Amino acid sequence: MKSQLKERRGAIPRLREALRTIRRDYPRLLATVPDVVWVGDRDGNTVFISPNVERVYGYTPQEIYAAGDALWFGRIHPDDVERVKGAYDSLFTGRQRFDCEYRIQRKDGRWIWIHDRALAVHDASEGACVYGLFSDVTERKRAEALLEGQNRVLERIATGAPLEEALSLLALAIEEQSDGLLCSILLLLDEDRKRLLHGAAPSLPAEHCRAVHGLALGPAVGSCGTAAFTGKRVIVTDIAQDPLWSSCKELGLRHGLRACWSQPIFSSKGEVTGTFAMYYREPRAPSEGELRLIEKAAHLAGVAIEHHRTAEALKVAKEGAEAASRFKSSFLAAMSHEVRTPMTAILGYADLLLDPNQTPEERAGSIQVIRQNGAHLLAILNDILDLSKIEAGKLEVERIPCSPAAVVEEVRSLLNASAKEKGLELSVEYLTPVPEEIRSDPTRLRQILLNLVGNAIKFTEAGTVLLAVSLLELPDPEEARLCFEVVDSGPGLTEEQRKGLFQAYAQAGTWVARTHAGTGLGLAISRRLARLLGGDIAVQSTLGEGSSFLLKIDPGPLDRGGSGQRPRGALAAEPQGAGAAQPEREAAPRLSGRVLLAEDVVVNQKLIAFHLRKAGLEVEIAGDGRTAVDRVLEAERAGEPFDLVFMDMHMPVLDGLGAVGELRAKGYAGPIVALTASALRTERERCLRGGCTAFLSKPIERRLLLEAAARYVRKG
Repeated sequence: MKSQLKERRGAIPRLREALRTIRRDYPRLLATVPDVVWVGDRDGNTVFISPNVERVYGYTPQEIYAAGDALWFGRIHPDDVERVKGAYDSLFTGRQRFDCEYRIQRKDGRWIWIHDRALAVHDASEGACVYGLFSDVTERKRAEALLEGQNRVLERIATGAPLEEALSLLALAIEEQSDGLLCSILLLLDEDRKRLLHGAAPSLPAEHCRAVHGLALGPAVGSCGTAAFTGKRVIVTDIAQDPLWSSCKELGLRHGLRACWSQPIFSSKGEVTGTFAMYYREPRAPSEGELRLIEKAAHLAGVAIEHHRTAEALKVAKEGAEAASRFKSSFLAAMSHEVRTPMTAILGYADLLLDPNQTPEERAGSIQVIRQNGAHLLAILNDILDLSKIEAGKLEVERIPCSPAAVVEEVRSLLNASAKEKGLELSVEYLTPVPEEIRSDPTRLRQILLNLVGNAIKFTEAGTVLLAVSLLELPDPEEARLCFEVVDSGPGLTEEQRKGLFQAYAQAGTWVARTHAGTGLGLAISRRLARLLGGDIAVQSTLGEGSSFLLKIDPGPLDRGGSGQRPRGALAAEPQGAGAAQPEREAAPRLSGRVLLAEDVVVNQKLIAFHLRKAGLEVEIAGDGRTAVDRVLEAERAGEPFDLVFMDMHMPVLDGLGAVGELRAKGYAGPIVALTASALRTERERCLRGGCTAFLSKPIERRLLLEAAARYVRKG
């Protein structure tokens, strides 16, 4: 043991001489190796350190020599300083080895992790010295912490935690590992892939979260909106100067945000699902390590989002399957009742016919009852067979020349007696000229209309049932749709009833089954037939005020004055006897002015804007009520107000009435014309009470549209 100590003491001068030689002869080697070589005394003063310390620590060797132990121990992280001092002191109390990882603050203020290793050597003549080396392990520590955070996030996802909770954990894990990071935020792309919605931002002020919720995508819409739009990382080193932040710079600066790095979040299929953004207190560009960190965070966020959405889809599918099973069970019970009821009447009255004592009048009555119940039973069987064919994909529709007016008249004729029996007025109205001939399946079109009008009569106890027919024309002839709207003044439907209205095996509610006979298949079959005919069925309803069912079908090629190789139906005026004759289309008046059209349905945007622009108006389109309000107020502030606003009543984000109410509350006095698909009188009154100047009902007739515009814009 004594010989080993003697050998070690004798080695001290040789080591110091070796260090002096390295410093003199190998400066480049010391500057390029990753580890920093150092020698210290018992008091913690550095007597030698290799030049590469400046690259790792930010201070030159001369600065470290001059400052003594204060420069080193004074910049160790407060949470680590006692642990480091204790380990260093143990070098001189018998342990003689030092191996420690701790945080230290660089000259530029950034915190880094270093792995410091040292060996104490005692010399009788020169005292104790410490020989060591340390390396920057920040990236490894970050990776370990991120992995730990990732495991926490995945664990929470696996246990069914809400998505916001999992994303908040991820954001906090990233914030802990990034130097000078103020906060981070995760934004999720909405279903329409047009806007970003708040996902998680545990350290951001609520005001900022509200402001960015609903952020639109675009080539120059902040860091996140641009990153989601382009699918590429966006680095803004100074929010105060970068034009991407021009519209929300004040908001960012108010919350102390000066730099923002936004990374797109991708699904496993490569689709953008959101963005992950990191905010900093000072203007700065990211290091390579920080770029890798944000990429890892965005990847993990993508995993979390996809896992959550898959779980939600499975949950919805499971609930749908369970609901379908319940519906089918209910359907079988209903079928048992529906089939047994007419069969009971058929068998019972057949037995009565065997009675020789029946009078001729009684026999005629029995036969009539048997016929009626037989027809009802046949209708039930036809519904079941039609649905079975549709679900098996074996039901085909024809595309033959037919007259829509003839089909409508047949429906009116067949159901007029039923309406009169209940004291209802059944009327047909042509809102626009319609083709004399279309290419469709007249049998299936008749079946759909009989179901819609028949239901309206069945559920309406007093008032009217209207069948309105119109042609929705668009610049592209292939997009034209023939529309049939059935409007009643019945009891209306609740939101829950509307949700299940077109589901097979379900009726609008148990009260329907109790009070009205039916299989609950009619609307499900009608919607599927409508889709086979190139269209669809939509419903609008207000409880206590009535319902409106809108059927649209593809009429096939239409002749607008040109020639074609395929058979074409010429656009005809309204059939005689169906309502007032439509006048010849007059030349559109020439108008001048700026118009804002707030409408979320693309085909309606195209149609209405086409007519307005053709008349000479400048048209701007807003896809929702919130955008419409913002554009109207922006135009007012800019001194270029719109001459007229057309406002659809049913839009996402903010509906028409909400938008009108907000504009009026903020002092906007310009004309606003309401557009709505509801033909109910109460809807008109509701719009006018809500602040609208005028009212137009869909489908919008060109003549009425331009007449409304002409009242508020300049002519000529």
